[in-house]
Amino acid sequence: MQTITKRDLDGPFHKHVYFHATAAGLSVKITRDGQAQIRDVNTVLAPALVPPTGGKSHSSAQPVPGLARFVSFASAEAWVDGEEGERGSAVTNAQASVKGLKVINRPSAHDNLPGVATVELTASSIAVSMRSTLAAGAKVPRFEFVSAPVWAGVVIQVGPSRISIVPEVDTGLMAAVTMSKLDSLLNKAKFKAAIQGRIVLTRHGEQRTSIVSKLNVNGTPINGHVFTQPGLGRLTFGEIVIGDNIRKFTMLRIQLGCEVFGDINVDPIVINGEGK
Repeated sequence: MQTITKRDLDGPFHKHVYFHATAAGLSVKITRDGQAQIRDVNTVLAPALVPPTGGKSHSSAQPVPGLARFVSFASAEAWVDGEEGERGSAVTNAQASVKGLKVINRPSAHDNLPGVATVELTASSIAVSMRSTLAAGAKVPRFEFVSAPVWAGVVIQVGPSRISIVPEVDTGLMAAVTMSKLDSLLNKAKFKAAIQGRIVLTRHGEQRTSIVSKLNVNGTPINGHVFTQPGLGRLTFGEIVIGDNIRKFTMLRIQLGCEVFGDINVDPIVINGEGK
């Protein structure tokens, strides 16, 4: 009987690499509509994932008629892949895109918006692409944004009032988060300068912040990455959770909190690549 050796199990490529990436167009969870509790609206649209051994995955979603009173979109797509790169490296990519997004809520009495039946958020395009590269023989990867994240045409319509939101990316922080090890990252001067007190420790020991430093609201800059709109909810732009060898990134998180309660995540990505 032939004996299977460790070399046979490892194979010729990158003996101890574990690929990991997930992405989705968006996730939607609605918990309440007016006085009615909602239990059947909890879905992930256009999910994609790559297994530890690598590979490619692509997923797309069409508009869901049953969700249209809460959220609709023209298209939603996600792509992930993990494969061998140049000079024996292991490369993991994750991308997500949503076009023609519309989110609808209704003001409640405490929102003080008389005569306004609905508040709507629209965006023509929201897209992100990230990469993790693990050099041959290395145990920790390098992370990067493959291209600048896109928030195009983000508008909130409140009756006759139109509110335009243009996120401003903190390029210093985008550059700083490429380092993998969290303890090394926290001691990096560029990272300390970039976050400027905008970091939160999660219960898992990871760090949560945002690559967005300002929001230009109808042309007026507002510090921070969070915008709250009565009648709609709380919008969080460019949130990133940083841990050893992993990044969790969400282009737009919408916490509905008026007549309709729930959570909508646009372009959520989790990406890492670890050597053992």
